[in-house]
Amino acid sequence: MFKHRIMSTEKFRIELRDAKTLSLLQVRELDFIKQSGSAQINEDEKYIAIFSRYQVQIYQLDNLFDQSEPLAVLQSKSIIESINQVFIFDELNIILSYESQNNENFGLLSLNFDISLDNIEESQIIDLDNFFQDLESDIQGNMNQLCISASYDEKFKNITCKSLIYLNMFKQEELIVISIQNECKTYLLNLNNFKVIQELSTIVKFSQDFEKFGVDKEFNLYLINESSEIVQVYKLDQPKNIDELTEISSINFISTKNSYLIYYDSLQGSNLLVYDKFDFSKINEYEFQTQIKSLIFPKDSKFIYGFTVYDTMNIQRIYYYVNIPSNQQPFYLKESDQLQYLANKRYIFQYQDDSIQLFDLRQNDFVGQVKFENIDKKSKIIYLLENKLLIQNMDQIYLLDLDDDKNSNMIELNKEIIKQLIIQSQSIQQVSILVQTESGKFILIVINLDTNSEIYNEVILTVDTDNQNQNCCFLKNLHSERYYIFIIKSDYVFSIVDYEQEESQDFTSEDSLLPINLVNAVLDKKQNIIWLIQKNKIQAFDMNKRIFLQALSISNFDRIENVQIYDSLIIIQSSSIQDSDSFYQNIYVIQNKRFGKHIQLKNKFQNKPTIYESSQIDQVNLGNMVNIQTLNPNLRDQQHNIFYQVSGLRSLISEDNLFKPIAMALYFEMSYKVNISENGIYFYCVGEDKCAGYLDPQFTDIELHKMSDLKLLNNDEIIEELKDLKSYLKFYPGIGNCISVFANKPIILEIIQKQISIFEAKNIPILILPNKYQGKIALDVAIQQSQHKSIAIILDLLIKYQDHVMFNEIVDKHLCKLINLRVDLTDYLQSNMIVYSIIDDGFPQVSQNDQELIVGVQLDHLKDIHNKSFSELIQSQLENNTSGQILSIEYLLLNLQKTLSQNPKNLMISLSKSDANEYFENTVIQTIINFKWQTYSKGYYEFKFYIFMEFVLFFIFEIFYSNYYGKTQMQFKKDSRDFNYIAIIKINNSLVLLYFLFDELRQAIKQSGYFKDIWNLFDISLILSYILLNYVEFYQDITDFILIMQILVVIFASMKLLFFLRIYDGFSFLVSMIGGVFKDLKYFIGFFMIFIAQFGLIFTILFRGSPIQEYEGISSMGYIVMVFRIAAGDFNVENYRDQPQFIVELTWIIWLVAVMVLNVVFMNFIIAVISESYEKVMQKSVAESYRNKAKLIVEREVFFSKKNEKDPYYFPNYILLRRPVNTSQLGNSKIFLLLNYQR
Repeated sequence: MFKHRIMSTEKFRIELRDAKTLSLLQVRELDFIKQSGSAQINEDEKYIAIFSRYQVQIYQLDNLFDQSEPLAVLQSKSIIESINQVFIFDELNIILSYESQNNENFGLLSLNFDISLDNIEESQIIDLDNFFQDLESDIQGNMNQLCISASYDEKFKNITCKSLIYLNMFKQEELIVISIQNECKTYLLNLNNFKVIQELSTIVKFSQDFEKFGVDKEFNLYLINESSEIVQVYKLDQPKNIDELTEISSINFISTKNSYLIYYDSLQGSNLLVYDKFDFSKINEYEFQTQIKSLIFPKDSKFIYGFTVYDTMNIQRIYYYVNIPSNQQPFYLKESDQLQYLANKRYIFQYQDDSIQLFDLRQNDFVGQVKFENIDKKSKIIYLLENKLLIQNMDQIYLLDLDDDKNSNMIELNKEIIKQLIIQSQSIQQVSILVQTESGKFILIVINLDTNSEIYNEVILTVDTDNQNQNCCFLKNLHSERYYIFIIKSDYVFSIVDYEQEESQDFTSEDSLLPINLVNAVLDKKQNIIWLIQKNKIQAFDMNKRIFLQALSISNFDRIENVQIYDSLIIIQSSSIQDSDSFYQNIYVIQNKRFGKHIQLKNKFQNKPTIYESSQIDQVNLGNMVNIQTLNPNLRDQQHNIFYQVSGLRSLISEDNLFKPIAMALYFEMSYKVNISENGIYFYCVGEDKCAGYLDPQFTDIELHKMSDLKLLNNDEIIEELKDLKSYLKFYPGIGNCISVFANKPIILEIIQKQISIFEAKNIPILILPNKYQGKIALDVAIQQSQHKSIAIILDLLIKYQDHVMFNEIVDKHLCKLINLRVDLTDYLQSNMIVYSIIDDGFPQVSQNDQELIVGVQLDHLKDIHNKSFSELIQSQLENNTSGQILSIEYLLLNLQKTLSQNPKNLMISLSKSDANEYFENTVIQTIINFKWQTYSKGYYEFKFYIFMEFVLFFIFEIFYSNYYGKTQMQFKKDSRDFNYIAIIKINNSLVLLYFLFDELRQAIKQSGYFKDIWNLFDISLILSYILLNYVEFYQDITDFILIMQILVVIFASMKLLFFLRIYDGFSFLVSMIGGVFKDLKYFIGFFMIFIAQFGLIFTILFRGSPIQEYEGISSMGYIVMVFRIAAGDFNVENYRDQPQFIVELTWIIWLVAVMVLNVVFMNFIIAVISESYEKVMQKSVAESYRNKAKLIVEREVFFSKKNEKDPYYFPNYILLRRPVNTSQLGNSKIFLLLNYQR
């Protein structure tokens, strides 16, 4: 109801006025106020207390002007002389301070009664005198010079003292601060029981409008902290006339969005002090000629209203304008419609008929007036020293001395029209000025700043401007203060003149015409580039190659207003002919002599400076929003709440001020163009006209507070709050959005996901961002806490609403972690985020060559693939084989830059440990594995396989040679082997195994968990068994032991051979199948062996352990072998008839049972299990093949050095797949979307 409105009190009435127009809206006559009165609105703005000396009337605020009766009337006739302050704590508690009759005591009175509407039908009349009669004795004794007493039921409490008492109440903290003037004491009390918590030996004035801050007479700043203690936190800058501060009680406060206003009565009137809210620095000091009774700062208003003492109807409107330059200090002025231009963050000047009048923002006064014959509205003020300004008009330069106007000086240029003026150098004593005139003259002027006189004023060069081909300007050296003169002599030739050294150098453009309408030029000696700035175009000339760099040329402007060039940045302010009310600020980031990013900010022209000083920021200016580090303890936990208007774009790109939106524009590495306007921040990729996504960073401070408090609610409250989801999807700097807040709460995320699904896709902003400046994002938190459900929801949101290559950097860096967590990545690996389909005329889409080709590509940017030569990249590697028919060809670029190039070994390690077949059945993973396999793994293992086969062949020859002529022959008499043959065989095999031993040792050192791999155990066992074989063969004559060792070497060599057979796809499947079968049969075979042992023991008992001729040498184990033969279908029953008749019958019965169980049942079970295992292996044969390759690649990458990891041949940041469309294996019938690219 009272938005944009204020209330003023006159002698017998209360007025309600509009805060914008000051027009009278409503009036309430008050008969009980005879001389003077005051009003106090409670914190909830529900009740108002209007009080005179003896009486308090309490009204409901909304019904005040309806002529309704008061809710309650409090009055005293015999005890209270005057009521000074009234606080309505809530519907049950009212506190007032008073002065007793005869001025004997000052008191604080707390009343407990109900004034709520539900319990009141007519006004309650409360006689305060009756309450004093019910007081009991002092409840704390005479403590701290305070007399504290209460009624029997403690509904009435009273504090009295002998001097003036001033109080303030803090409702949420349930605290009261009492200041006692004559005793110079300040007490902090508990509101409920009036117990003293703390005592200070100084008077500190607190106020609810000062956010728990207080000041003493010396302007020391105090704070009531979270521990309910008063502590000194800062020393404020004192006012100039602090000696005129009469009483501390006259100090009052107002808190605005960005500042604290402190005003107090002085001898001459009133003083207003403005302090920065965030570093407590004094911004300004303002004097009023009359005493101000109070200041009011209504919500959503841009004005402060002051009420003077002598005439309460005189409401002075104080217009103040807040601009925060780089030093973050706003200034305040009276309202003026003539302010036109802000120069150097201190001076404002306004045009009058033939003069320029300057206003000093620090002195808050006009400081000078300069008259010109022909005033130019484009006049330029240049700040030289604290007291000197240089004013450039059309054909005159005026040096203004602010201390002594008589010492000012007009510098004549003989009526030459100034085209460009530059401060070449400056010191305290003198300044050097370079002037270019329209007639082609270059003038050097040197001024003595002590005397304001000219030391030098001469023409240093004259260029023939009548020659249309000649154009000239100053050439600034980017890395020094030196200037040169740049002259275009002809269409292709220009000259650089060093006027100090009186030298010149000519350059010739080898490729393009030089610009005709040159405005300015900048020399970058580090890059050997000259920037040529025209009215609507900027070009870069390479001084080494003598050509124009097309990658650094910009020509899409209607009109360039201003250009700032730095080492890696170009900032261009431009305007549009079609949209004359707008101007654009363009930031180009330079990387490797090309533009890596383009950020565009769109703003509206404003005749007056922007005002943001308000209790609520409705819309935050996107282009000018920075974060300020605060000294204020109340604001340290909510720095993201603070918004400042900055005067220049340059401050936005410094690291200290990277707070948005410029910082947000840098969030995505792959975004090239970023448009920042009042509607949001829009991201574009190179060559794409369609926006990839947008951010909505516009929010009110109410929305920001709700977002900050959201995580403090319980789940039911959160669900209710998120029904209106739109504001929670906005981007809040330092917080993110609701998805970031609830990343570890999958229940809430699921509700958000359902809510988002009903929105139109075009209205959904970017939901997930990379963690550039805001700490951990939603996906980071979910992965860190292994929240599988949250991860799945976040990935689903990314795939549905951010399915673009630009957003893959969010997931890319986490891919290995997601694989380790066994997250389902099927949809992600098939999304457009990870696969970029190349549609380009340079890449033919049809061909008769059906070869599938995988190529590693090193790119600075994914879209650079369009600049690559197809013949070098693809054509040169294609084999000359044709299918005889025309096929459609697709080119897929895998967008996994971080995974492939940063810690590139981790991906294969994660895949080798994963048992999720769906990973290996995906095209992306298969392509990566195939690339690594073909590039550096397959050849490596084939070479080792050939070496090992040499060992196998020599060892086979060694076995046969030993069995026929050596120590293992059947009728061994002597070793008749030729020594030379033995030496060749042993040396060859030893060298081969030594080579493998060296590899195994290196692998064991570099690879963790080496001995957990069974293949590694086989390798070590082969080497050890062969060493032991040679030792026994040459140093021992134990023939049987030699045979055993030869058998072991054969077994381990066979295992090594199986390891190498995995290189080939056909054998890889078989090796995996054998391993899978044994893995599936391990429990069944164990169960089978139990039955074998059972029947073996039974037959041993039946035949009383008598030896069987066929099993001589294994004695008692013969019957177990016999049972195993029965299970295999080999029946030997000749010995059964030699037993007694009963035993024979029993033996046959048991034999039948054994045949049924072991031969019929178990053997068929084994066959069934093997068949099932075979089917399982067949179903996942492709996945097993790629898993085997991944494990082999891991072993190969173990031997890579740090240098190899940075080699783009082994680890490129992109992989390109070329294949016929009809052989695509996309899975789940999902199709990759095609992203059009415009050259």
